[in-house]
Amino acid sequence: MKKVLIADDNKSFLMYMAILLKRMGFDVLLADNGVETVKLIKLMQPDLVLLDHMMPRLDGISVLRLIRCDANSPISIVMMSTNPKTVRESEKFDGCGFLTKPVQIEELHEILQNCIFK
Repeated sequence: MKKVLIADDNKSFLMYMAILLKRMGFDVLLADNGVETVKLIKLMQPDLVLLDHMMPRLDGISVLRLIRCDANSPISIVMMSTNPKTVRESEKFDGCGFLTKPVQIEELHEILQNCIFK
């Protein structure tokens, strides 16, 4: 079973995405801040990280930068934000894709196909 880590400081959004991904057959991990996200990535080695741009303690771009500095990290990371300008920042660090919030199920499905099942 593929593992997906969802990192977002909005608890309602975390639960919504967890339900969607579990129904799609994924094992789901949750983090509500950037520091916890980095720890879970290193410990659990998820297949995909859905990473919110604005989080406490460490923002999403900083998390992406830290993970990409680790040469042993082939993990697919998708940035999420209400601001589409964030996509430019995530592309600098080899983000796998970008989801605009509120997340549309069709876009989520396409990202999963492109980033996990390619």
